[in-house]
Amino acid sequence: MLCLAADARCSSGQHDHITDDEAGSVVVTVWTAETEAFVEYPHHVAGTHRYRWLIHLTRRSDFQAVTEARLTLTVGSAMSEPVQARSPGIYSPAIWVPEAGSFPASIVVETTDHRERIELGTVVVHASADDIPEPGVEPSGIALTKEVQWTVPFSVRQAEQGEVRRVIRAQGVIEAATSRVAMVATPVSGILVAGANLNTPVVGSFIQRHAVLATIAPLASEYSYAAVSARAERASVELARMQQLFEAGAVARNRLVDAQIEYRVASAALAVLNGSGSGESEAYEIRAPLSGFVEERAVMAGATVAVGDPLFKIMDPSVVWLRLLLHVRDAAHARSIEEVSFSVEGSTRRYSTSSLVAVGTEVATENRTLPVVFSVPNSDRSLAIGLFANAELSVGHSGEGVVLPSGAVLLEDGMEVVYVQTEGELFERRPVVLKGREGNNLVIESGVEAGEYVVTEGGYNVYLASVSVSGGHAHDH
Repeated sequence: MLCLAADARCSSGQHDHITDDEAGSVVVTVWTAETEAFVEYPHHVAGTHRYRWLIHLTRRSDFQAVTEARLTLTVGSAMSEPVQARSPGIYSPAIWVPEAGSFPASIVVETTDHRERIELGTVVVHASADDIPEPGVEPSGIALTKEVQWTVPFSVRQAEQGEVRRVIRAQGVIEAATSRVAMVATPVSGILVAGANLNTPVVGSFIQRHAVLATIAPLASEYSYAAVSARAERASVELARMQQLFEAGAVARNRLVDAQIEYRVASAALAVLNGSGSGESEAYEIRAPLSGFVEERAVMAGATVAVGDPLFKIMDPSVVWLRLLLHVRDAAHARSIEEVSFSVEGSTRRYSTSSLVAVGTEVATENRTLPVVFSVPNSDRSLAIGLFANAELSVGHSGEGVVLPSGAVLLEDGMEVVYVQTEGELFERRPVVLKGREGNNLVIESGVEAGEYVVTEGGYNVYLASVSVSGGHAHDH
């Protein structure tokens, strides 16, 4: 018991006891940046008893109980002895107030690395028990005790006034960027000699641009590398001969022009092959046109290939495309999109696009949608080709309102609702009207006021409490 030295009645001991008869008569909830204090205390009569208070402390950083702390209660000039938690998060200081009146109350919470003073408002200390007001109507609401809140995923955030941009939604799919995928086919006929093709890249392997993919040995074919090279050589010799004969006046100009054309065609064909091949032997080397991963492989050592046979598919996945299908009602916004945020199936991660690639010019008759394509960075290769996506597209300002994270809004019986914390253990169910969305934030047109505390995680637990037990504080500490 804490006594004031100037009050001789403290020495008699007649007031040296604690009463819990009226515990919970007054309830106060205070939120600070670091702590939520949910306080219950009895009506005080001056100079009669030490009254025990019940104080629940919650860390707002993780909404867990404050367990390792020392708490001191002050009412006016009276002060309690420091107390430790009697159970996780629950503190029960006792205080004796000698004089009647209205006094400011506060608690000081001290931990090893934090000290905070929390103002609790005004406490009325009555001159006699006859002055205690008659019990009023107990606050109604959905009761969810602190002991439950501390054991489930739970968080509360103060609603703020703000604005978001107008957002439309669309679905789509992740595609390969056309400039970053290549189908490698053979431009010559020949045979994939076993000895030279045992170590060709397999599906999933990464290869650098110009790396050798396969080696083709020539066959007796007009499309073999050897045949193309020989034609280019003959055309060069023939051109030189025609030039000499024309200068000597032995042939007409059209013969020289024909030789020049034949040479250019043959040289161009050889140049294309030498762009990928070695150009140093009769064997022809298929080389990678870009750096990337092998997605498909149709090479078997010892097989014969003909011109145009597909051998490899190579893709660089560091940049992919997001193809979205805008409903015709939103098609007018296709060229005024400011930002795109999306997620893909199997993941909650949010991605952003880097630029608009193309807007379609034809609405599909079967589903009345317009295709819009965006480029997406994918350096970590987390976006696989073929994944379905759900996107939110910001297309302009949508006005002001109360801004909440999307997790605060639940869909119940077809109605969008939130749960507002009115006291530490009491909640109200509020239907809301949405006005807009930006990323993970929602703007609320009605149903919640700025400054109110809204459940942003754990709303389903409040819902379960509402269908099981309703009313005021249903627990006994």
